[in-house]
Amino acid sequence: MDDASGVAKGGHGLQHDKIKYEFSNVKYTVDHGKLEILHGIKGMLLPKTITVIMGPSGSGKTTLLNILSLKVTDGVQGKFLINGMNRTKHIKSHMGYVLQDDYFFSRLTVYETIEFTAKLKLDIRDKNKLTQLVNSVLDIMSLSHVKDTIVGDAFIRGISGGQRKRLSIANEILSNPPLLLMDEPTSGLDSSSALSLVECIQRIATMSNTTIISSLHQPSSQVFAKFDRLIAITNGYIIYHGKTTELNKYLKKIGFICPYGWNVADYLMDILCNNKFEIILLENYNKFLQFDNEEGYFMNISAINNTVIHDDYDASMERELSAAELKQKADSGYCGSGSAGDSVKVQIVSMQESKAREQDLMKLKSVEILISLQTRKTPYLRQNFFLLIRGLKKIITDEITIVKVIDLVVILTLFGFLWLKTFKEDTEEGIIDTIGAIFFILSYWTFYPAYLSLYSFPSEREVIAKERNMKTFQVSNYFFSKLCAEFIYFFIIIAFWMLVTHLVLYGTFKVGIYISYAIVTLLNALISCSLGYFISTLFDNFSKAVSFLSVVLLTMTLTNGFYVEIAKLQIPFRYLQWLSYQTYSASILAKIKYDNALIKCSPENLSQQCKNHGVFPGNVIIDKRFAKLHISISVLILISFYVIIKISTYISLRWSHALKMK
Repeated sequence: MDDASGVAKGGHGLQHDKIKYEFSNVKYTVDHGKLEILHGIKGMLLPKTITVIMGPSGSGKTTLLNILSLKVTDGVQGKFLINGMNRTKHIKSHMGYVLQDDYFFSRLTVYETIEFTAKLKLDIRDKNKLTQLVNSVLDIMSLSHVKDTIVGDAFIRGISGGQRKRLSIANEILSNPPLLLMDEPTSGLDSSSALSLVECIQRIATMSNTTIISSLHQPSSQVFAKFDRLIAITNGYIIYHGKTTELNKYLKKIGFICPYGWNVADYLMDILCNNKFEIILLENYNKFLQFDNEEGYFMNISAINNTVIHDDYDASMERELSAAELKQKADSGYCGSGSAGDSVKVQIVSMQESKAREQDLMKLKSVEILISLQTRKTPYLRQNFFLLIRGLKKIITDEITIVKVIDLVVILTLFGFLWLKTFKEDTEEGIIDTIGAIFFILSYWTFYPAYLSLYSFPSEREVIAKERNMKTFQVSNYFFSKLCAEFIYFFIIIAFWMLVTHLVLYGTFKVGIYISYAIVTLLNALISCSLGYFISTLFDNFSKAVSFLSVVLLTMTLTNGFYVEIAKLQIPFRYLQWLSYQTYSASILAKIKYDNALIKCSPENLSQQCKNHGVFPGNVIIDKRFAKLHISISVLILISFYVIIKISTYISLRWSHALKMK
């Protein structure tokens, strides 16, 4: 039984069980324990409630969220309980985490993004139900009107920043997780959109027993009032843990009177930003914090008897307000005069309520649909299939791929002009032209796949890392789907490429040679693609990865036997040829054509073998420039290259930093 023992594994149409998340004496240190960021904090997150973490920039809000989500584990001390049991890493499969930064595949539409997430998380076989689920989430997050718009990124125009944030939340609530963590979910949104978003989250919390915690920097009074509980933090210390509705009363009791007309959340932030109040706030927090098994932590306001006023504001701030201003402030939930019993109670004006009532009812129905369509997790093989489809769609729509395909057509055209009708089969000149064509083809299908994979991985690294961190799928799912997508893409492209080059070189279609050349070229391309991908997983710095790959590829190209005969290579470099998979690919292609052929001498007698004979065996030249290995041995070595590089790539993805969230 895992840590979330009370969390349902699935079950069609069923709500998940509740999660009570308790943490105590949590400390976080960096720089090998020399610097402490969080100082023994404690708290409890309750089902059907939204807890908000507030504090100045750098106070530890995001750090606390990262620790609670297990995104950060090194340097963390403390006790963590889920429903009274020790927390383990399995809780990740029962939580959603909305990051402060939004990571998506830029070329997918909003609908496709949510649809693929649904397919990966939920085993819904009925297409109509899947469509209903996706549309309900789009409606909850107010994204229906942009569902056919691509997500975009910094370079591709797509949806707005606020819509990207809502899409992030939509991706997480899709599986209706019992625990939802959000880092600044309203950042980039206007006040109306932020309020609408929080209301949607509030419905999800109450209707599906979800435990929600969110960090916010400075919410409006209306947004603040939608949260149930508050954890106020400054410089790594908690100074308030309790209901949001009691914050103003608590502050007044300990001597901080919110000026008339102020948003209490703004007032709290002003206090937290003033370091001279930190000791006072900490003393009162430690003195009046209480705990209840049902209600969690709260501030015992009734026990406070304080007459000291900590007024850091000019009295003129409590100026007289006009009647219109007073009504606006009151309706928006601003602080009153500070009389006893004041608390923040925010209401949307009746006009706004009337205008939004119909929309709210539709969203309420969408939440019900979301809950009713929950089911078990998608099986392993189906996840592989959906990741493959998404990977192929990314390849097809990727701008880099489109540019490379255009590049491929241009290169094929140049190849045709250079080799068409200049080739003489089974002649001394012809074998030289063929060797040149072989090395050109292999060079192209060494550099192109390697750089294509090198450039494509950074664009998907953060998305895959986020999905892996939240246990959407395993690394092996991604690895095998990537492997299959590469094979399908290069199989199609190389089949076309080799058809054109074959007709250019031979003038007629020779099935055996075409198939043999296509298979060897495909294997060479897959090795190069794997090599580029492997190197991209080793480096965080893209420029370093490019430089390293260039050195590796150029070294292999220079020692493959084309530029200098293998027999003439110096001793150190002669051994490098065996580390170049081009050596084996070129050897196979040359031997397929010329190993048992008799080559007609040219009138100029370019070869020494032509001085006394009119013909000579093709293997005479082949043995000088190519590895003296049987074709079957070379094929096995190429397959070994592919397997070894793929295994190394998987190890890098699985255990290195390559797919770890930053």
